[in-house]
Parts: sequence; structure tokens; C-alpha cells
Amino acid sequence: MKLTKLVLENFRSVRERQEIDFAPVTLLLGPNSAGKTTILIALFYLQQILDREQCDPIYLEAMGNRRIDGFRSLVHNGDLNNVITIGIGFDPEQTIGVEYKTYLEELGDIFDIHFIKMKDIADETEKVYVEFKIAWSQLHRAAYIKNYAVSINNEFIGELSNDEYTKSSLVNRLNFTHPLLLPIDYNLWLESIDKEGLDTIASEFEISLNDLIPGLERNKSGATERVKTVDYIFEEDKEKPMFPVFLKTKIGALPQLGRTVDTNLKVFDISEPVEYFNRDIITRVLTQVFTSPLDKLNNYLKASVSIGPLRIIPDSSFTPNPYPEQNGWFDGTSAWDKLCLSQQNDSALIKKVSDWFSNRDKLNTNYNIFSGGEFDIKTSPQLLGLKDNVYFCKIDSSQMLFPNQVGVGLTQIAPLIIAANIVQDGLIAIEQPELHIHPALQLAVGDLFTQYPLDVKRPMFLVETHSEHILLRILKRIRQTTDNELPESNYPVKPDFISVIVFEDNNGSTVTRKIDITDDGDFKQKWPKGFFEERRGELF
Repeated sequence: MKLTKLVLENFRSVRERQEIDFAPVTLLLGPNSAGKTTILIALFYLQQILDREQCDPIYLEAMGNRRIDGFRSLVHNGDLNNVITIGIGFDPEQTIGVEYKTYLEELGDIFDIHFIKMKDIADETEKVYVEFKIAWSQLHRAAYIKNYAVSINNEFIGELSNDEYTKSSLVNRLNFTHPLLLPIDYNLWLESIDKEGLDTIASEFEISLNDLIPGLERNKSGATERVKTVDYIFEEDKEKPMFPVFLKTKIGALPQLGRTVDTNLKVFDISEPVEYFNRDIITRVLTQVFTSPLDKLNNYLKASVSIGPLRIIPDSSFTPNPYPEQNGWFDGTSAWDKLCLSQQNDSALIKKVSDWFSNRDKLNTNYNIFSGGEFDIKTSPQLLGLKDNVYFCKIDSSQMLFPNQVGVGLTQIAPLIIAANIVQDGLIAIEQPELHIHPALQLAVGDLFTQYPLDVKRPMFLVETHSEHILLRILKRIRQTTDNELPESNYPVKPDFISVIVFEDNNGSTVTRKIDITDDGDFKQKWPKGFFEERRGELF
């Protein structure tokens, strides 16, 4: 899975709607207090909404329990009348939720009845965009999700709305003409309808759904006959008023994740098999539309890490947590936990990290990383208590050094290297990776973000930085790729591998713009003042 874009409005310093395009490496650049960190906070705030059902958190757990002081501090200008918009686009790359096409095939083999046969949304979803409207309830004195809308494969498919934090949300809109909401046999069904019926553009899915809504009189005639009587008319703008369908939700219009939706649709027993199975199928479809995208997104965000600007420096007393937590990545603790624990189950990690530190084509720090587990306890019993530690050792020396005994820059860059070699299907968000790091090492960090084989699962990097060196190295690799001048050990880097977002202040509100990159590793648009005055030396 990969994130493709983030949309913000009325969130922290962002007043007017801003759209940030993501790439495998997204760099956020701009002056201090221009709003760069807002992007990271928005993503992990969304995780806390999905995973913890908290729209008004005081702390963001994934960012090391960073204090954000709730909705009032998140909504633009602290105005509780404003509504926050957070939208996020992603390519699932695999199914979203549980497929049901096998279920439909089995029903068809067992029962000789006509029930609606729907396309498997989980299997046919290629692009997803979800958008939340988060508001303040004066009645309940709490923040809640006012609206939740979903688009699949670049087309709107459905929306939930909630009034003042109620426990059920209205299916406010459903796009019955969305290709994934048209039954498999839709074309055959249309052929059975006369030309007058075709003008209504109805679908059997819509009719079957309406049959299940409480309070509506069931029409015993077939779906085709009902279309002929024009009982069901579909407006061309796809905004046809719906009969009331409600889903049980949390904190406003947030579906209950990890389960099928709970609706107000009529319940039938197996003595009425058509209605019984139609209800089951429609419930699965509504789950795939409203819940499965959020399950997928939540799992992705939980697999992501946020690395803050200041990271711990372990000494001889460091004891790894056997259960590293997401919030421990913010100060680097979980990175060191993972590295120490890898001695037990993944010695390859230490070798990969050591290679990044020692390899002349990478950081070239003249240090290797060693595991305490490599010591011979029989000959050196005094080292027994240190077997879980990791050590730095100069290439031309045998002296083992704890992390606090080497330069600060090495310990500050280590969590980045560890995360880059652990996280696969997730995001690595980093604040100021360049702190305490020599410019030559900053150049190598640019390679750390981009040097992955094309056939290997890789994380996404979202980097808030002031470092020109990191970007210059990536631009250089793009130019070398185009000119077939890449060093033998390097992988190609294309312009679409990187998204450069510049943040600026506009009358007290953050505005963003993307700077496009050419195949020659140059910028298509003019940069703001103060950026890249010395870039010519690296580019040429």
C-alpha cells in the first residue's frame, strides 16, 4: 500500500484547502513555523481517530505522546465553529477487506434462486480517497466526525453523515451508478427492460436495498416490472434522495472498524431466502464501501513510525524493551530496542545497519556495528550482562564502544537507518534528520531514502527538513539515472520517486506548492528566496 495525497482545511495553520501529493520520498521544506510539522500531526491524528476513536486527544501516542491539547488547538485559529477537513488518498495494492466473490459462487451452486450478484469491491479497488469533516458538538462538548465520504477508483461512491454525535449515521449518499455498485449481470438486466425503463437508469442493487429499508412497503413484483412503472428514478447528477439507511457508528460518522457494518435494514430468516441473502450481500457491500478502506488505512498507519528531531543516546545501562512500541520510535528508543533484539531473531538487521555505517559508498563513518551476542562468554564471563547490547567499533580497532562513546551524529542517524531496514508496508515520518550530522553524511541520507531494489517492498519517507544536501543528492541521482552515469552499486532514481513540497505563510495561513523535478534533476518552478544558492556545485 502507498499513500498518494493528503488534503487539509481548517487544520492548525492551514486555513484554505491544501492538497499535498505524496511520493516514495516526500520532502517538506520551508521556513521555521511555516506548518511543515502539521502534515505529520495530521496523519497521526487520523490514526488516533481510527484506532482510538479520539477526535479530541490531548496527546498523540504515535508521536511519542506529543502534547497537542485537543480539538481546540487543532482547529484553525481555535474557532470551534470551524470544521476540520482531513482527506487521504492511497493505493491499496492488495484487496481492501475480505473478498466475497467465492461466497457468491457458493450460494449460486447451492441455491436455485435469484439474488443480486455484486462485483467484489475488495478485489477491484485500485485507488481510494477518504475524507473526514471533524466538527465540535456544542451539545456534547466534544469533537466528532460530521461527515465521512469515500471515493474508489477516482469516483465518488458513498457518504455518511452524523448530527451532533449520535450513535447511528445516515448513509447520506450512495452513487448507484458507480461501476462497483452495478451488479455483475447489470447489462443483461438492462436488456430485459424496455426502452422507457432505460431512461430511469436504475439498478437491481438499488431496488434490493430499498426492499430492506424499514417502513417501506415491499413491492412483490420483480425488479424489472418495478422499473417499468418508474417507481425508481435515478437523477443524472447522481444525487438521488435516498430512503433512510443507518449504520451504527462511533464518534459521529466513523464506522465500527474490523467488523461488518451494523445497519437498520430489515432482518429475514432463511424461509425467505432471496431477501435473506440479498441482505447479507448488501451488508457486505456497504462494509466494503465504508469500513474496509479505513481498516486498510488504520493498519498502514499503525505499521508506520514517527522519528522526532531529538533522539536518545544509549549507554551501558540501556535495556531493550522486549516489546517495542510505536510511540518509542519518536525519540529513537524503539529503534535501539529493535536492533538489540535482532540478535535473537534477525542477525541480518545488524549486518545491514553496520554496512550503512562502514561502507565507503554509503555513510563511510569508519565504524562497524557489533552485537554483544557475538562475544565468547566462556572466555570473557565479565561480558555476560552486556550480551544484549550493540557496540560501535572502528574498522582499524578492536575496542568496543557504547553508542554514547561515539559522536552524537552517529547515534542520531542510527534510528533512521534501522527504520529504513525494518519498515516495509508503512510510512517513516522524520523530523529534521540532518541535526548533528555532517553535510557529507546528509548527502548519504539522500541515498538512504532512495536506494531500494525495484522488486523489494519499501517504506514511504515523509521528511520535514531544512537540509539542502539531502535533496541535492537525490537530484544528482535522478540526473545520473537519466544520463546512465549511476555508480555501479546504485539503483535508479526517477523524478516521480520524490515529491518536494514548499511551505509558505500567506497572511497567517499556511499555503503549499509542489516543486516539480525534470529528468535532468533540476527544478521546473522557481524556488522561494534562500533555497539552493549553492546547488550548482552538487548538480554540476
